[in-house]
Amino acid sequence: MPEQNPLQTEGRTSILNVGTRILLKDIMDQYLRTLGDYKTHYAPTMSSAMRLFQESQIHIVIAEIDLTDGSVYRLFKELGGTGTEDETYFILALEERNEQMLALAEEIEVDAVLVKPFSAADLKQQIERYSAWKSMPKDPWRLLINDARFAAREKRFREAEESFKAAVSSAPGNPAPLVKAAQYFISKPDLVTAEAMLKKALEIKPKYVQALTTLGSLYLAQRNLDAADDCFQRAQAISPLNPDRVVDMVKLYLERCLESCKNALRVDASSVSARLLMGKLLAIQKDYVGSVRELDRVLPVLKENAKLEAQTFAALARKLGGIAK
Repeated sequence: MPEQNPLQTEGRTSILNVGTRILLKDIMDQYLRTLGDYKTHYAPTMSSAMRLFQESQIHIVIAEIDLTDGSVYRLFKELGGTGTEDETYFILALEERNEQMLALAEEIEVDAVLVKPFSAADLKQQIERYSAWKSMPKDPWRLLINDARFAAREKRFREAEESFKAAVSSAPGNPAPLVKAAQYFISKPDLVTAEAMLKKALEIKPKYVQALTTLGSLYLAQRNLDAADDCFQRAQAISPLNPDRVVDMVKLYLERCLESCKNALRVDASSVSARLLMGKLLAIQKDYVGSVRELDRVLPVLKENAKLEAQTFAALARKLGGIAK
């Protein structure tokens, strides 16, 4: 007979605790022993948590924010997040309850929050909520979003569009389906419909970070940098603990730098420093053809270190872009 994986659960609720500051093994074991027969796993790091999740059938994940080799935001995304098809219950363990941490919890779309100090009774309450959540029918809008995404994957785009719109109609006071539908319309691309949906989501909930960041990204793609800046700044102020908010700002600053380089070249088309910087920035932005074009134009007038640097960027852009020399 094949060997049984010792990490597999056999009908018991399986709980994965991730972190070492709040979820102390001795205390968690003591609490859980008083509550019932649970299969418990402990992972001090993000990487070990991901390994355990792959090897085991995990029902509940309780994770701290501060992980030594990653973030809880990245962990939950890597584990599949709280999508409409997901069967894992995600609990975020917090040192304290404050607006910034709760904003992060909302962005991750966790199922519950556990705040230190918590007791065995608090833990029991969360496990009971998981049991109720598991047997509870999903929200209609979530099922419709799930249907829409499946239809889109099958290239049944008209059906996908109808399901996304039905999801929005089924939850008129909820910004979440509006954002998820808008993301689909951005990919079509139907930017007018997407923008209208995102603005409607922000009318419902002005501090909804997912709507702000999605709208900011839409404006950034349209090179409406001031509007993108406003959205990203507002999102960053609400949810500063999410590293992706900083990445959004960096993308915006790169676009502003490119715009400044272009303005400098309009004033003086012979500006070596502006053209060199633009060539490097275009490589970072994955516009490899544009990068090679600008760097090749400036290479003949560069000297020593600057020339070597430009040659390195140009060679990298050619390689990544599959551009023949």
